[in-house]
Amino acid sequence: MESKQLKELKKSTNGIKPALNIGKSGITKGTIETVEKYLEKHRIMKIKLNSVEGKEEVKELAKEVSKKTSSDIIDLKGFTFTIYKKE
Repeated sequence: MESKQLKELKKSTNGIKPALNIGKSGITKGTIETVEKYLEKHRIMKIKLNSVEGKEEVKELAKEVSKKTSSDIIDLKGFTFTIYKKE
């Protein structure tokens, strides 16, 4: 993805609240199905992780969701990350 396109996508997500909160149960099959359905309709999704230890865990979980949904991580701030799926 081009850096200009990435910047525009990041900008478009400012002010948007997370569409999904992932808690103690972590990333389950149901979570992945929910993310896939949302991405089919909206192409971009912000997700908040509520029960994580630190930034490294956030990165790992974001990578896991991204890989399982064939999407790209476009932003990672605190305990929230944003993914984008191309058509």
